[in-house]
Amino acid sequence: MAGFYMRDGKAITPSRGGRSIVVAAVLAGMAATSTAGFRDDGDREWGQLDLTHQVVKTSAPCYANSSGEVREFLLHTPCQQLDRSLLTLSDGRGNEFAVSVAWVRMASTDNAHELETRADKGAVLPLDGMKCNGGPKDSRQQGDVVVIAEAATITGKPDVQTLRNAVATATELPPP
Repeated sequence: MAGFYMRDGKAITPSRGGRSIVVAAVLAGMAATSTAGFRDDGDREWGQLDLTHQVVKTSAPCYANSSGEVREFLLHTPCQQLDRSLLTLSDGRGNEFAVSVAWVRMASTDNAHELETRADKGAVLPLDGMKCNGGPKDSRQQGDVVVIAEAATITGKPDVQTLRNAVATATELPPP
């Protein structure tokens, strides 16, 4: 049976067969960290979403995969590693959206803090040609890693709060 395992060996498996794997990954990652905790009740919404597609890629150099002030910063302060993931999600009501997640490892926590302060003034480019259409965006720094997540509608009209919750929760995902 597919599942995710926490450090104590207990399995966290998807709630409905193969569906909602993202929820299990979020829970496993959060349970394995000392700062674990749900950001808000919206995290439970992930249990109602289906992961329909996922792409993961490690890239270098970081500046070549970024734009705006994020790119300018990374051009002068190179990152150590860039991992990106593109999650395609469906809400079961005919609405589909993508969440782009980037984990940027910097040389120091100070560099990570500087990058996180610029996260809203640029972007780490999403995978698979996803076009960011002004959807919700969030970022979080943990040590020398900055996680940046952004949502974009693919089909239908997903609820704005669902998009916000998905992006906020995506910043809690552990790197691939």
